[in-house]
Amino acid sequence: MMRLLVFLLLFILVVPLIRIFVGAAARALSDFLGRGDSRKRPEIGGKLHRDPVCGVYVSEQASVKRVKDGETRYYCSVECARKDERA
Repeated sequence: MMRLLVFLLLFILVVPLIRIFVGAAARALSDFLGRGDSRKRPEIGGKLHRDPVCGVYVSEQASVKRVKDGETRYYCSVECARKDERA
């Protein structure tokens, strides 16, 4: 019984450490190969606007913008913008 408890304790402590090291190595390799900057997310902040299709609030920087009837509309995704264009 004691061996099982020691094994479980070691498992609980070692697995997160392995995940940390593997993740750090993967990020370092990605940066080294030049693939780290290709998927940068847009900076999020600023005023929030409600998507007229699905009702999600989205920031101005991360939104898909369309002008309709002289009014700028902010969408959470290209799919929502297309749905509104068809309607």
